[in-house]
Amino acid sequence: SVCGATNVLGQLGRAPEAPALALVVLIVASAIYYAMLIYAPRQIVEQEGTPLIWLRRYGLFVVSVVLGIAWLGVLGI
Repeated sequence: SVCGATNVLGQLGRAPEAPALALVVLIVASAIYYAMLIYAPRQIVEQEGTPLIWLRRYGLFVVSVVLGIAWLGVLGI
């Protein structure tokens, strides 16, 4: 009974809103990561690109993260 109560991933898998919650967490966490470690340092060194270009770059970043996570699912990790 203890193992069943602490199976958080199993509980989230049964919740109908779990994919939407996971997507929101992914976007928020990756936006913070992208802003701190990619966008800000590049803007400090040399300001380049418009906000639209940076939004497109962030979108490509999110797609690549999702594809990377999908490979983990295919490999069963």
